[in-house]
Amino acid sequence: MENESANITKLEQGKAYFCKILRKMISEIDGQEYFLVQDCFETLHLVPTIYYQNYFLPLNIPVLFYVDKINCKGEIFLEPEHPYYKIGKMYDFEYLGKGKRVEKDGKEMDVLLIQDIFGRQNYVPAFLWQIQDFDFQPIMIRCIVERIKKSRLILVQILKP
Repeated sequence: MENESANITKLEQGKAYFCKILRKMISEIDGQEYFLVQDCFETLHLVPTIYYQNYFLPLNIPVLFYVDKINCKGEIFLEPEHPYYKIGKMYDFEYLGKGKRVEKDGKEMDVLLIQDIFGRQNYVPAFLWQIQDFDFQPIMIRCIVERIKKSRLILVQILKP
């Protein structure tokens, strides 16, 4: 179970709304901890707490949530605003090294491993020249935050001028 809500909603995918976190609760169905979130239309949603440990989200105070996805069953997936990173903004991330990642379609992709301000490892697709250059050892990698999903940053690399 991810987020649950009524099948009929006034929320729109891709838009942001102020919602209140009423409380934390443990689901009797899966034993996971969730935030019980009330949107601005008073519809209740469940948002897994596990992804947002570093967010320090307050109870009963309006918090900006993005509607990340509404699936074919009408389930609404809410993403609280990141406490530091903002969608569409540019940031420098600490470079950790080169790596490979296997995508959902089974294709292997070369990536640069980076670290966010919370010390969490992430990745960004690498340019071919970066992989082929054995001397490539930057201190920082500049990226734009394209999306945030389950608190994980989806990044696009920007080459510094």
